[in-house]
Amino acid sequence: MNVGGLASLEGSRADDMSADAPRCRTTCLECYVVLVQRRVGYLGSSGDMGNRFAVECDGSGRPSTVAWRSGSANEEPADQPQRWRVSRTLAPSEPHGSLNASLGVDAVSWLLEGLSAVVLSMGLPGEAESTLPLLFGSPSVLRFDSPMSERGALSASGDGEKQQGLLDFCLEELCRRTAEADEERYCFGISLWELRGNEGVDLLAGRGQDLTDDLRFETARFRGIERVRGLLRDAGLAAADDSEAAALSWCHVCARIVVFDARRQTLAALHLLQLGAGGAAALLNGRPNGHAAGALAADGRAVRALLDAVALGDEPQADASRLWSVLSPLVGGGNCRSFLLCAVPERPCSEIQASEAQRLLDLAQRAMLITSQCQAVEGVCCEDVRLAELQD
Repeated sequence: MNVGGLASLEGSRADDMSADAPRCRTTCLECYVVLVQRRVGYLGSSGDMGNRFAVECDGSGRPSTVAWRSGSANEEPADQPQRWRVSRTLAPSEPHGSLNASLGVDAVSWLLEGLSAVVLSMGLPGEAESTLPLLFGSPSVLRFDSPMSERGALSASGDGEKQQGLLDFCLEELCRRTAEADEERYCFGISLWELRGNEGVDLLAGRGQDLTDDLRFETARFRGIERVRGLLRDAGLAAADDSEAAALSWCHVCARIVVFDARRQTLAALHLLQLGAGGAAALLNGRPNGHAAGALAADGRAVRALLDAVALGDEPQADASRLWSVLSPLVGGGNCRSFLLCAVPERPCSEIQASEAQRLLDLAQRAMLITSQCQAVEGVCCEDVRLAELQD
């Protein structure tokens, strides 16, 4: 998107906020790994209690390493544990608010500087119940107690208490930090949509609206935290019940927070993308949704290939996936500071799940090689920014 050609954010494309502009800052992708805790007592194996991922601190005391420890929990492992160095790791015992206080505060500060960012959240196949709360909160998503699950229940916090998702926190923090500013200085907007295979659905313009052709989504103006929380509830992304959580686990959910600063004449966006992973609660007529599972697997491969290519400095190979078309302008050397948020089970229930987790950590560590040239979109006039006024 060229700044001079910006006419409106109403119905703007998902990738419009990856534009170039004069001022520039170089950043590297930052990876946050959250270890999620499995509550035993459900159908299926709880896994070898000696095999686990653990958080380790670096020399400065910063928890920035994930280690795989195998063998009895009461014995020293025979071999050195495999380790992955990331930006920040969070153990299950750490308060959920720690993620918001680190990644969330950092992302909002960046946004208020007039620069754009993207947070990509992903977990293991079939484990959406562990990743959804990180972005969208809701205790009901955590308490997935259905006996249909063969993997047991996962919780992103040990006590299962209500969590504030990263999306809600960033909106609240944004409103709090600008509350004392001149009323005319800031203009806020939000877009919410989901991708199911190659179908794009605008969650603000109506769940029945298919935007498959050009992926253009409504950007709704908001002026306070209660107003935007109402939009989240209307879109089904706040206080989701179990059925809503099950539906969300089979699609990719995207949110974009837009900030126009009239004093600086800058336009910036924070993109939050939750990759669908599927879950045992999401069934079609009582049976696993094989078609949806295949589409999610294909999208997952496309995203991993994109991250690997950009990390190695290669030209990403175009993919037919709609998710790829949304994500590639943002992470693929785009004008966004990148954050990768990964949910990994502390104690995998099987060797297969342990291998999946290790592959995800391998990808996360490689992705930290990704750099971005972040440039402020400057010279934007108030007349150029027209946001939709959605009625309650």
